[in-house]
Amino acid sequence: MFKSNKIPPLLYLPVFLIISVIMLLSAAYIVPLPESISPPLSTVVRYSDGEIARVYIAGDEQWRVKREAKDVNELLINCVIEKEDRFFYYHPGVNPVSLCKAFYRMIKHRRIINGGSTITMQLARILEPKPRTFSGKFLEILRAIQYEIRFSKEEILGMYLNYAPFGGNIVGFETASMYYFGIPSDELDLAQAATLANLPQIPGVNLIENKELLKNKRDYLLSQMLQRNKIIKRDYEKAVSEKLKISRNRFPMEIPHIADRLHLSNSSNDYKTTIDRGLQRLAEEKFQDYRQKLNKKGITNASFVLIENDTGRVAAAAGSLDYFNSPQGQVRGYEGLRQPGSTLKPFLYGLAVDRGIITPRRKLVDTPLSYRDFEPHNFDQNYRGLVSAEEALAYSYNIPFVRLLKKTGKNTFLQFMKDGGIDSLRENSHYGLSVILGACDVSLIDLTNLYRVFANEGIYTDYRITEDEDYERPHRLLREGSCFLVSRALSLRNNPNIPHGFRNKPYVNRLRWKTGTSQDFKDAWTIGYGNEYTLGVWAGNFDARPNANLIGLEITAPIFFEILGNIEDKYDYSGSRVPEELIRIRVCPLSGGKATENCPETVDTFTFKDNGFTKRCDMHKTFLVEKESGLRVKNSFEGMGRLEKRVFTVLPRGVRNYLRDYFHITSPIPPYHSQSVKSASGANLKILSPRDGTVYYATSSGKLPLKVSSGINDGRVFWFLNGEFYRKMERPSMTFAGFPPGSHTLKAVNEDGSWDKINFHVLN
Repeated sequence: MFKSNKIPPLLYLPVFLIISVIMLLSAAYIVPLPESISPPLSTVVRYSDGEIARVYIAGDEQWRVKREAKDVNELLINCVIEKEDRFFYYHPGVNPVSLCKAFYRMIKHRRIINGGSTITMQLARILEPKPRTFSGKFLEILRAIQYEIRFSKEEILGMYLNYAPFGGNIVGFETASMYYFGIPSDELDLAQAATLANLPQIPGVNLIENKELLKNKRDYLLSQMLQRNKIIKRDYEKAVSEKLKISRNRFPMEIPHIADRLHLSNSSNDYKTTIDRGLQRLAEEKFQDYRQKLNKKGITNASFVLIENDTGRVAAAAGSLDYFNSPQGQVRGYEGLRQPGSTLKPFLYGLAVDRGIITPRRKLVDTPLSYRDFEPHNFDQNYRGLVSAEEALAYSYNIPFVRLLKKTGKNTFLQFMKDGGIDSLRENSHYGLSVILGACDVSLIDLTNLYRVFANEGIYTDYRITEDEDYERPHRLLREGSCFLVSRALSLRNNPNIPHGFRNKPYVNRLRWKTGTSQDFKDAWTIGYGNEYTLGVWAGNFDARPNANLIGLEITAPIFFEILGNIEDKYDYSGSRVPEELIRIRVCPLSGGKATENCPETVDTFTFKDNGFTKRCDMHKTFLVEKESGLRVKNSFEGMGRLEKRVFTVLPRGVRNYLRDYFHITSPIPPYHSQSVKSASGANLKILSPRDGTVYYATSSGKLPLKVSSGINDGRVFWFLNGEFYRKMERPSMTFAGFPPGSHTLKAVNEDGSWDKINFHVLN
């Protein structure tokens, strides 16, 4: 006998319920959610403290600022739930009691008094607006049940708070709080929260003209909350006594250039920047103080970037003088590629120190220079012959740095810059030696960030604009000692380039800074750092129009000192210490080379303990001199007198020629004695006039031309007539000399010892 497979009657109801629940749950996930459940949001850009700085309208032209329910003011949540749905946390999306009451009131008054809708049902109606009919209400109920199944109560409440309409294109409680009260919702007090909770219930009502109606609704809600012990009497009395202060406010539009950059990246709808609200406003105030002065000089724009030394966080920035000056105002000037003038010199100085090529006291040649079609000159058009490396940086002399770049290596320098985040320097072959004078393109923000290397003892990190931004691992670009020596040069206390009006400011001694002026006066720069921050300032015209007033020292340096000085003055000044990797060595003050026994004086300077500067002084040399004649002796000769060693100053040939030609200063080194030069006549020197073996008739002036040819384009030539010193010629050129009648032997000797000798006869 077989058993029956029929379900016992007593199990019909439970099975039916289980199947119904399964079908309901399945339907909740099978039926797609409306597309409107994820509407476009307004982009919000915040300061580092979370304060909203800028809001952008959403893609559908609605102001819709999102805020998570967990972050919403608890007062506001209590008011909304009390007003809209007291049993929100207890029903499954539909409140049957409320629906029955609403139906009863509709029958009694023969019109809809209220819909009995829960917050979940209201959310359904907001996302899919329908006519207020029975069928529309039924569909709302189905959607509400679906939402309750698929979302948590907190998620549903959050969507309602973010999508509730407030008239016009104001959507969501956070948006309404900013629009009607000018503050974010977490700053609402009880009276404001109760007011805001009532606003979605009065669509079409002009809130500005019906404040009394709104106040009555606010006070009624507060009384209901008091009766239900949701608030205490003291808070109730304070709230109802508060005047209704509601108005239309503009959404924040601060740090617009930074905000635009983030908004255009389209990677989020809520950005927390690194911008410090207090520092931004202080810097902007000082920045704007110079706007009129710049405009009077025909300079239409400027930018600045302030970066925290330790972290790389951009603390303040402005891309132009006036964001609302269309169309140029929206340009982010700190990102534009411009010629940086002399602001690259500190990096070459640091690199050369790092590699033992120079010390602060090493002398660099500062004389006129020409490389094919490149003829650099100093800004003041003057030359100093020799100048210490530290002084060359502090006073920004161009010629010494062009020579230093050639010695250090252009490609080495360019690679250093690229390792420091200057990505605009791509092809090494594109640049010549003029790159050290700013013949390249860099952005203010990248270059300002690279200056942080000096403040951070040689460590490079990327800059950051948002708090959660990723950046490369820190890496070392320079040794700590090199950065110390760069900072010393950039903060020389006797620097005459400090702008007028700032020389006596106490904070000046805390700052290390460098100015720059681009070719053709298109860009003016000042970049520098203190203990806490690094600041870069640029000024110019976005259309690259030149202006003779665009000089870094005169235009951007005052802005730099005004901003960074006032910021750094608020912090303790730690000073600087000498890194342990540096040692002091004795060097010659004339050459800057390591002192030898020939140097009459010595001074201290810094170099590294390991792999430091080793170049010995080459400007004080010992020569053998015949005591009686004072002439140098190269080889012994018959009749040679007593010899002695003497130290002479031997300047580099270019410096020697420059001093001779422009200042008529000649080297004290005596020529070789003609009898001591035994080497054969060299190809480097040949007497062209007088000619060997020629008979000359005395001219009316009694003079004959003296002329030599030489493979060396500079250096002196010494003439000996009949074995006696006759005269010197400053360089291989032609001059005239008188000779008495008779036979003569004429010998020419250059400084290298090469010589030539001829015989000629002069007749009356």
